[in-house]
Amino acid sequence: MSVDVRAVAIRFADLWAVDPHQMVEEIYADDIEMENMANPARVIRGSAELHAVEDRLAALIPEHRHELIRVIVDGSVACLETTVVSPTTHEYAPACVWWWLDGSGKVAAEAGWFDWNDRSTDSARSHGTVPPSRHAGSPRDQSWYVAMAAKYARGWSSDADGAALPMFATPCTFGHVGREEFSGVDDLVRWRRAEFVELPGDGRRMDVQSVVGEGSAMAMLVTIGDATHVARGTVVVTFDADDLIVSERTYCDWTRAVPRDAAPARHPVGSPGWTLRAR
Repeated sequence: MSVDVRAVAIRFADLWAVDPHQMVEEIYADDIEMENMANPARVIRGSAELHAVEDRLAALIPEHRHELIRVIVDGSVACLETTVVSPTTHEYAPACVWWWLDGSGKVAAEAGWFDWNDRSTDSARSHGTVPPSRHAGSPRDQSWYVAMAAKYARGWSSDADGAALPMFATPCTFGHVGREEFSGVDDLVRWRRAEFVELPGDGRRMDVQSVVGEGSAMAMLVTIGDATHVARGTVVVTFDADDLIVSERTYCDWTRAVPRDAAPARHPVGSPGWTLRAR
């Protein structure tokens, strides 16, 4: 069946604010498989476990709600950027989730980033800069986004302040969403060099696991790592009319890296080799 993923996303955000258990029943499949990349050891399987998670979240963030920022869709796969809001404490935290919907229109798998520790009382900080995702040029098919994602990953992997910079427009914004946002290529060079210090160069690489693009926006489900450790997250970029990146939004944290030899035997949701409902 054809699914209006944006309608599902709107319903998801609406229900989460008023009845999260009805949200679980309407939005998610009974055998949902869910991961939080900010807590890679945690895997949720089945709606019963998800109901328990919603109880804990309701206690942690009373009267919580999702505010949708952007939904990027390709068929039955989508990437949602949202802000989680706590009206009682006036706190905000970013979230970014990937959905894989089944034939009935329910979310059968989810991989996301959410860390309530990234919250602040500054809604603008949590939201960050999100340029319009309209694209006035020739339509782009998914192969274009896949090629751009591969180029981005090669540049990130090989040269912090050289190979990747030609992909960026001079007036660009970037940063870890919910933390500090920076602007301009000069700051980008300093940011990349700091990443190189934090993440050792020996065996340093970014691998793209999934890509979804629409208009001028592209989301990449990625791993970053070196020879011994790996972390997983999402990078969302926006292109200008000249196909240069004007916005880079990162949901990933190297401090959450796990040893490569401790990686689970199962394929993480959305990774190469993973198949929806392959138990």
